[in-house]
Amino acid sequence: MERVNCNICSSEAKFLFKSFVLNKYEVDYYKCPICEFIQTESPYWLDEAYKNAITDLDIGLVSRNATYSIAVEKIILDNFKHGEKFLDYAGGYGLFVRLMRDKGFNFYREEKYCENIFAKNYDLVDLIGDDKFEIITTFEVFEHLVNPLEEIKNIFKYSDSLIFSTELQPPHEIKDINDWWYFVPETGQHISFYSLNTLKYIALKFKCYFYSNGSNLHLFTNKKFVNNPLSNEQFSDDNKKIDITNLIQSDYDFAKNVIRMTDEIKKEIPGDVNNLSELNDKMENQSEILVRKLSLSYAELERIKSRLEKIKSQLENTNSELNSTKSELASAKSQLETSNSDLDSTRYRLETAIIELGVISNSYGWRLILFLYKSVNFFFPTGSLRRRGAVIIWNFSRSILQLIINICQNLSNGFRHFRKYLAGSGKPKKRRRINTRSKKIAYIGHSYHNKTKSTAFLIDYLKEYFDVEVILDESWLGEKPFPDLSFIDNSYLCVIFFQNLPKLEVLESIKNENIVFFPMYDSVELDYEYWKHYQNLRIVNFSRTLNDIHLKLGFDSIYVQYFPEPKKIIPGNKDEVFFWQRLTQININTIKNLIGDNDIKIHIHKAIDPNHQFIQPSMDDENKYHITYSEWFETREDMRKLIEEKAIYISPRELEGIGMSFLEAMSMGKAVIAVDNPTMNEYIEHNKTGYLFNLSDPHKIDISNIEQVQVNTFRFICKGYLRWEEDKQLIIDFIKGKKIRRWE
Repeated sequence: MERVNCNICSSEAKFLFKSFVLNKYEVDYYKCPICEFIQTESPYWLDEAYKNAITDLDIGLVSRNATYSIAVEKIILDNFKHGEKFLDYAGGYGLFVRLMRDKGFNFYREEKYCENIFAKNYDLVDLIGDDKFEIITTFEVFEHLVNPLEEIKNIFKYSDSLIFSTELQPPHEIKDINDWWYFVPETGQHISFYSLNTLKYIALKFKCYFYSNGSNLHLFTNKKFVNNPLSNEQFSDDNKKIDITNLIQSDYDFAKNVIRMTDEIKKEIPGDVNNLSELNDKMENQSEILVRKLSLSYAELERIKSRLEKIKSQLENTNSELNSTKSELASAKSQLETSNSDLDSTRYRLETAIIELGVISNSYGWRLILFLYKSVNFFFPTGSLRRRGAVIIWNFSRSILQLIINICQNLSNGFRHFRKYLAGSGKPKKRRRINTRSKKIAYIGHSYHNKTKSTAFLIDYLKEYFDVEVILDESWLGEKPFPDLSFIDNSYLCVIFFQNLPKLEVLESIKNENIVFFPMYDSVELDYEYWKHYQNLRIVNFSRTLNDIHLKLGFDSIYVQYFPEPKKIIPGNKDEVFFWQRLTQININTIKNLIGDNDIKIHIHKAIDPNHQFIQPSMDDENKYHITYSEWFETREDMRKLIEEKAIYISPRELEGIGMSFLEAMSMGKAVIAVDNPTMNEYIEHNKTGYLFNLSDPHKIDISNIEQVQVNTFRFICKGYLRWEEDKQLIIDFIKGKKIRRWE
């Protein structure tokens, strides 16, 4: 079976079932595993299906229009400007437009296939002036669309707000055509079917907000509402009353004038015109002549416009080529100057080498080497038994020498480990006094984390079990000393330090033996000489690598791997990258090496860590990669929404303590590209749950399997989150002094 791509997110859709359409065509139905959109195979039967625009099975047309007119009236009055123009897209016989005009709303109809029966004179083509509308409505249309995204894009040309109806897929699993009445294969007109997640994906695609009543009425809009304007609670609120005048009388007067003017024109036309059909024929003939003339003029203008645009394009290309040639000439000149400089340098080195070789060839040492070489060849001729024996003796002697060296190294390592044993881990550790009856905990954290909320997950979790007193360390700002902790005594269950440790004298002032440290891999010393002073600490590691180091150094240490709660997988555009430059050494040049010649669009968030420098992309790079920038987000949600649009997220740092930024991207199913260092390589398996690279030598990464990587990533985060929910209890037990036993 050939591959079928989803008409919404372009992922590969999976076969769902077969059914007979119009009771004679066997048609395949497919469902997208990513956005949940259901579609038929390419609908070749539509010409036959639309012989009647409104099918015989659409018996709810009148009641549906009446119901929607009541709902839309309420939505407009509560949330939009009721005095503006409105458009009913694919408005059928014009019944809805008539109902809304009767209520006082200036509605027009757009429709390609149905005759306007109920709203004559109020088609889109009758409108004079601006064709922008406050709201577009379209009912029972989405399920008919062959290319939904193209049609929605066309609708948004008229307005930034779209109220539409379509039935949502039922909550139960669909395996057969009979599992949902809305397929209606007898008519052949329903070919596209949406879930709530499908519509959310479309809203993200068009960068708009999405609201729904959870059933069949929905809204895309660029307006953000505090409350869902389509919720049942909103409809039950009748406090807001607005009296508006209906348009029945004005529409009647307008229709009456149209008839009167038609009669006057009829009288003025020469010849025997005794009936309206003849009048219409003459008027149509005159209209056709005028239309042809206007069409010819318009076509000529279009040809002139097209030619001017072509000339403009050619001039721009020529200018671009001239600039490119100028740049290439400047580059060639620079390369020539560099080559001349290199040649001079090479010539100098060659002359120096020749002089040095002359000195060597005349030296006593070189003559001695030549003498020894000739002597060896004389006493041990090539191929002789004496030479083979000498080689065997030499190799044996070298093996013995290597063995002696290895023994010395092992003795040295053993001595070093023995010294560590004597220094700390080997000494009998006295039993810690832990006040398990207390629930008080002193938590000393970095004040910057209080701003970023990156450690909120841990503090909130600890507060479920303990009375947590948070003390913020601001000494890193250089203005204040480390907080005085001498007040902490055995009335506390535990003292927790996150990421940073104070000086030894601060630790020694604490009158509590249960001190737990949460170190971060990217900000700790890895040398034994440092850690030997902190043997009394108990350690909780979020990095497996760091935990292994602490266990080897003899610490009471446990490892718990953190996972964020997974969100709904949001694939994003496969050709778009989000990159937050935080460090100087990971910059646009790094990204270019990783992307290679792939046609990729890059968004760069310019928020540099202290003491680092932003590397500005060149103009050529900005044009090639369509680079966009951001410098600040009002909320995390604004940043998250931008990341959701991209399929690729480049982790911004060389090392991580936990890695909240790239983990949040993974929780959305993004393909993360990261440096092959902890903690990134403790979550990412290259080419399976992301991509890893060597920062000292970055090469192009093959991302051809990105869709599978995104699925693998999301599944990995889902499983990991379940494991984190179980394992985080170990942190509580460890703080209480319980012995932790784990088998990986």
